[in-house]
Amino acid sequence: MVERYSNLIYAVKVWLFSVLCSPILVMISGVTGVEKNLPKIIEIYGLMIVYGGLLSLPSLFIFMIIVYFFTRGKKPKNRQKMNVQIVAIILCIAPIFLFFMQLGSGGLDPEVMLIGCSYLATISFGIWFFDYKSSHLMETEEIDDLLI
Repeated sequence: MVERYSNLIYAVKVWLFSVLCSPILVMISGVTGVEKNLPKIIEIYGLMIVYGGLLSLPSLFIFMIIVYFFTRGKKPKNRQKMNVQIVAIILCIAPIFLFFMQLGSGGLDPEVMLIGCSYLATISFGIWFFDYKSSHLMETEEIDDLLI
């Protein structure tokens, strides 16, 4: 059962990895300005996880659909992941810049660029680090199971 939804589980792993690890990169970059205050670091980390997770839920659902469609078929897995990577760049960068443009900051401040790059770096790492079972392999295994 898990193998059947391997590509959707993969999308959730990539998203969750990004939501949990990107705030760490943002804080290491110094954008938050609370490098030496541990309680404040924990508080900001928690807020970034909550807001990052909630605000990226629409992207998660779109990402799941994209992963589902791009990981089907008999293309090599590297080609499938490259297609997912291209869409992930758009899904990551566009909402961040649009959000900050709505705040009136213009969307291209160095802090915004660092935040966007932090999320993009973790998403990109997750895409290539985590794995899924190819759907065409599952079909042949299911056929093999029926024959045995």
